[in-house]
Amino acid sequence: MTRCPATLKPLAVAASLTLLALASAQAQTAAPATPAAEPAKPAEDANDTLKMERIVVTGTSTARTKMKSSVSVSTLDSDQIQKSGATSAAEVLRSIPGIRSESSGGEGNANMTVRGAPISGGGSRYLQVQEDGLPVLLFGDVQFGTADQFVRADGMIDTVQAVRGGSASTAATNSPAGIVNFITKSGSVGGGSAGLTVGLDHKQARLDFDVGGRLGAKTRFQIGGFQRIGEGPRETNVTVENGGQLRMNLTQEFDGGFVRVSFKHLDDKTPTYLPVPVRLSGNKIQQLPGVDPRTAFFIN
Repeated sequence: MTRCPATLKPLAVAASLTLLALASAQAQTAAPATPAAEPAKPAEDANDTLKMERIVVTGTSTARTKMKSSVSVSTLDSDQIQKSGATSAAEVLRSIPGIRSESSGGEGNANMTVRGAPISGGGSRYLQVQEDGLPVLLFGDVQFGTADQFVRADGMIDTVQAVRGGSASTAATNSPAGIVNFITKSGSVGGGSAGLTVGLDHKQARLDFDVGGRLGAKTRFQIGGFQRIGEGPRETNVTVENGGQLRMNLTQEFDGGFVRVSFKHLDDKTPTYLPVPVRLSGNKIQQLPGVDPRTAFFIN
């Protein structure tokens, strides 16, 4: 570990890529109407605040709306995630009713479960975490190698679908409690965004970006990710957060369907916060000499 450098070269590179992608997207002509090969999405009812008419395909045999589904389903869109201020996959799940997500260990290694199922120390033993319908890990309780450590929340997330119990146990492994599926954007809606986050009372800087749109009548793309560097939320005086994520996909539509090629590169270093030892005297918790559990912390 080294001290935070004065210049943030990775951020500069990411900013250049963002501006280049945005300039390329603005140079495109107006996007044509949605082709017949891909049915247009039904218009959302302004009074449908619970999003009950949203199509859900995670953990079910056929695509159906939340209103017509017989299982317990919750969905989050990108606007809801942004308003929640969540910066990790575990924090995103806190906004879903019925899911317990403990992110006390930092960016990853979170304990997660669904109501009615026991929680396991160091992971999600009964909850399957997916990205675009593919499992991140077949088992979610690997010590210090949990599924949420390989999932980063950024601007590429379009929707989060969560199915609690019901048909989830028959649709995937390690899923008797449920399935959480992080669905990425695919360029169906043109445009993009970029944002820079800087810590006020700690050394931390993060650049997020995403942009997508159509390259042709039946071709669309999406690219996004983040780059960050800093000491994290706790005062360490060294660089413990350094890295980022880059994701992109290219979709070619046909009369009977589509083919999509996806790419993901995750190279992110974040600390794991370990428990602080204390002494138990009868029913009283006592502080060890020189170790204040209110301020001390251990990182891995």
